Amino acid sequence: MLGSMSYGYEPQKQSTEGSWSEVWALTRAVFVALAVPLGLIGLALGLVMGALVALFSNPPLALLPLSILGAGWYYMVRKDKRAQADLDEEINGTRPMRDRRNDRRPPG
Repeated sequence: MLGSMSYGYEPQKQSTEGSWSEVWALTRAVFVALAVPLGLIGLALGLVMGALVALFSNPPLALLPLSILGAGWYYMVRKDKRAQADLDEEINGTRPMRDRRNDRRPPG
């Protein structure tokens, strides 16, 4: 008798179509978007750990991972300075504005 009483409320029936496939698609999209930054963070941490292990075992070997980290740091600073100079030129009017969405100029 209690099972047939609804009190005026009937919950909607849930659709069985595509629920897990949508979850999988969103999860995959998030991981694809985060793969490169997380990979770079992991690489940097691995290089720091390698430098520490090499420093304690054989100090001259610590120069290898530290030089790779230094080269990456130099590349990022140079890239940022070049981007800043490009924006300054556009703001000052010494170079025409360009559409940055389709900019395929090689980095560096």
